[in-house]
Amino acid sequence: MKKPLTNRQAETLQLIKGFIDQKGYAPSVTEVADLLKLKSRSTAHSLVKQLVNKGYLEKTDFEVRTLRVVGQEDSNALSHMKPYVKKTCGYYRRMWSCGKSLRALKNDNM
Repeated sequence: MKKPLTNRQAETLQLIKGFIDQKGYAPSVTEVADLLKLKSRSTAHSLVKQLVNKGYLEKTDFEVRTLRVVGQEDSNALSHMKPYVKKTCGYYRRMWSCGKSLRALKNDNM
């Protein structure tokens, strides 16, 4: 059973859900802060971390835009995209791209 949310956490979760539904990808911490009209990114980060700890969100560490609402089906907006892995500074980062942009990125950066 999930722990209950405070009003601010519920507002944050709703804004993240709406952002994902509208844009098809997860917001960054800066975008969460902007949506909540916060001056501090650390406050937005803390709210996201609380939602992850309570089991409402999932996040992959050390990767950007990996927030996922638990129990919400994945958007069809990403169904045509395929992940690829790029070696950067000694570690691998999963990146998303599709079609021509993937080839252009491979040619430019690899």
